[in-house]
Amino acid sequence: MMSVVFGACRSESVQRWIGAGRLDNRLVLRLLLASTQVTAFMSLAGWGCFSVGLAALIAGTHVRWSGSRVWRSTAVLAIGYTLVAQGFLLAGVTQSVLEPRHSHLVAVCVLAVALISAFHLGASDKRREQASLNLARTEHRFEALVRNSTDAIVVLDREGLLTYASPTVQHFNRQSAEELLGRRYLASVHPQDQTVFEKVFTGLIENGPAAYVQLDVRILHDGEWRWFEVVLHNLLHDPAVAGIVANHRDITQRRIDQEQLAYAATHDSLTGLANRTALRQRLEACLQPSAQTGTTVAVIDVDEFKPPSV
Repeated sequence: MMSVVFGACRSESVQRWIGAGRLDNRLVLRLLLASTQVTAFMSLAGWGCFSVGLAALIAGTHVRWSGSRVWRSTAVLAIGYTLVAQGFLLAGVTQSVLEPRHSHLVAVCVLAVALISAFHLGASDKRREQASLNLARTEHRFEALVRNSTDAIVVLDREGLLTYASPTVQHFNRQSAEELLGRRYLASVHPQDQTVFEKVFTGLIENGPAAYVQLDVRILHDGEWRWFEVVLHNLLHDPAVAGIVANHRDITQRRIDQEQLAYAATHDSLTGLANRTALRQRLEACLQPSAQTGTTVAVIDVDEFKPPSV
């Protein structure tokens, strides 16, 4: 009979029925019914001093369903039912296989153990809940950072196929991240940069774990070719990633600025013609092969020729 009562108190289906279909609902009612059944049965059997111990074991099962808040309710009910059971014993309503004074002493000891166990059980589950909460917050924070980052992140397997893509890559080929999965990454790279990228990608895999490399390539972005700084990390050895992580940063404007600065350094700002620096560079380029072949370069000074404004 006791096994039936004890089993019903720890039965998930029974507790779900009491909780209106949920194991985290009506906590006090479920604990109250369980403690009442156990205390009544144990008191009638003459072992009421141990009833609070069984109630604590039942509460341990409820912690798994309802969390750390169970221990406070368990402590209150344990104290209350210990007083009730021992009060019935003093009043002669129930009997005990032990002498009354021994039964009281045992009940106090069992209650102390039950309270300490409930406290430690609740504290342990509280730490677990806090750890789970911190992990969930970290995951949400990471997802928010990736989702709102201007840099695109993709993961490639050894064959160069996409296994992960951050939401930012939806601008690549105007496809969503889900649509790009399983596609060849090289299809988004400019044809003139594909050979360089393949060489770098193969070398990165051959260099082994934790290797990384940086290169600039043109990638199709929103229907136009734009320059990207791509940093590749070899994380094939990491089971959580199992791929090559590619971080992308749009550097198109930087490339344009660099080209404009290079042009301004070798051309006159008014005429657009090559200046002294460009002339010197071209002369040096012409003189290098002439030094090997013995070719002579002559400089002719034309009279009354106006000096160039360079």
